[in-house]
Amino acid sequence: MLDKLSALPALFNQLTISSQVPGAQFTLYHNGQLIELATGVEHIHLGTPVTTRSRFALGSVSKVATATVVMQMLEDDDISLDDPVAHYLPRAINSRTHTDSITLRQLLSHTSGLIVDHDEVDMSDSSLRKSAVSMLSKDLVSRPGSVFSYSNSGYALIGYVIEAVSGQSWWDTIQSYLFDPHDLDFTFINDPRSNPLAKSIVAGHAVDASSSSTVPVDFYCERGMAPAGGLAASATTLVDLARSFMVSPEHRSNNPVADLEVLRHMWSPVPAVSPFGLADSWGAGWGLHERRGRLWAGHDGTLDGGTCHVRLDPDGGTALALTTNSTSGLTMWPQLVDVLDSLELYVGNYRTPDLSISRGSTSTGLDISGHYTNGDLTVTIEPTPDGNYQLKMPNGVQGALLLSDGLQFNVRINQFGGDLDFAGRFSTGLSNGSTIDAIEYNGRYLRREMKVTPTSPLLLTA
Repeated sequence: MLDKLSALPALFNQLTISSQVPGAQFTLYHNGQLIELATGVEHIHLGTPVTTRSRFALGSVSKVATATVVMQMLEDDDISLDDPVAHYLPRAINSRTHTDSITLRQLLSHTSGLIVDHDEVDMSDSSLRKSAVSMLSKDLVSRPGSVFSYSNSGYALIGYVIEAVSGQSWWDTIQSYLFDPHDLDFTFINDPRSNPLAKSIVAGHAVDASSSSTVPVDFYCERGMAPAGGLAASATTLVDLARSFMVSPEHRSNNPVADLEVLRHMWSPVPAVSPFGLADSWGAGWGLHERRGRLWAGHDGTLDGGTCHVRLDPDGGTALALTTNSTSGLTMWPQLVDVLDSLELYVGNYRTPDLSISRGSTSTGLDISGHYTNGDLTVTIEPTPDGNYQLKMPNGVQGALLLSDGLQFNVRINQFGGDLDFAGRFSTGLSNGSTIDAIEYNGRYLRREMKVTPTSPLLLTA
C-alpha cells in the first residue's frame, strides 16, 4: 500500500489542474503514515502559495466541531442527548416553541423536523438566541424523530444550547473547550468578539467551467449560523481532530478531545434514519457510509467558493481530508475518491444509485410537478417539452430530473466545473400513497406546497 501511495502527489496535482481548482490541500493518515499535500495559490490575484497550514473555509464540516463540544459536555454530565432541549433553554423560549418535543440527539442527527435555513432575523447579529427564537417559531417540516432532513437551523440551535449550558458565547466555548486545549488550529469566518485573535483564511473562487473563468469571492457565514458553517482550518487540522475518533490506541490522537465511549455517539447510527441522497445513515454528528464491510464516518461542506470533505474509519487506521478554494472542488472530490480506489484505499462515500430510468410520469401515475419547500429552500419540478422533467432552484441551479421506474430520481447538474449527480425520491407517506406530498432531495425533506380553494379544505397542489 505504501508503494502505491507514492503516486498520490502527482495524481493529486493533476486532479487540481483538471478541476480548475486554484488551491487545495489533501492530508491522509493511514496506518501510522501522514501524507500532507498542498498545491496552487490562496488567491489567484495575490499568488500566495497554499501550504499545509493554510486555512480553508469548512462550510458544514464545522458541524463536526460543534457536535464534538456537545460530546465534551455530555462527558462532563452537563447535558443528556435524549432530554428535551427545553431542559437547557430559558422558559420564555420554551413557552412558544417546539423545544419540549426535540432532543439534542435529534438535532445532531438532523431528525428534529426543523427547517433547513431561515433569514427572517438579522443573521449578522451574533445573538444565537434571536436566531433560535425565530427558527423555533416556524412550523416543523416533519414530526421529530420520524424523518431525516438536513438542517443548518438545527445546528444553530445547538450553538445556543451550548451557550446556555456553558454560560458563555459559542465562540468562547468552542475555543476554550476544543481548539486551545487540544492544539487545533481552527479559526472563525466571522468572529463577533471585540478582540478576536485574527488568523488568515484563503480566498474562495467561483469557477465557470464553460468559459474557464475564475473569480475570487469572499467567504461569508452569518454569525447566527456560525455553529453550522462558520469555521476555517487546514486539512491537517481536520485529520488531527478525526484521529480522536479512532478506536485503536495505536492510531488515536495523543490528546483526544473526549472519552471514546462518549464520542461513539457521533458515529453510531441513529435508528430509522435514512439520509437518502447524502449518506447511508447518520450518527449524532457524523454522516455514515458503508464500504466493503466497513463503516466510514464523514462530513462534507461548501461555502461561497470553497469545499471541504473529511472521512475516517473509526475501527481502522485511516483519516483524510480535502480542502479547496473553489466551487469546482465539488467535482474534484469524487474524482479523488476514484483515484484512492485505484490505489486500493477504498474510502466510504455516498454513491448515487444506478437507477432504471424511464420517461414521463412515475410508474404509479402520480403527478410530480409543483413547488416543494423547506424553510427558505424551494425546489420547483416542472415538465419539459420532451416529456421529461427538470428541477429548478431559486439560485439558478437546475438540472434534468431522471425518473426511475419507482419514486426515485437523479438530478444531473453541470454548473460547478463538471457533471454532478444528486439523488432524491418522492414521498406519498402523508397521503397513504394517493398523492405525491414531499421529496427527499440531497438529504433535505421538502413538503409540497398546499393551497386553499373556496370550496375545499387544504389540498395538495396537482
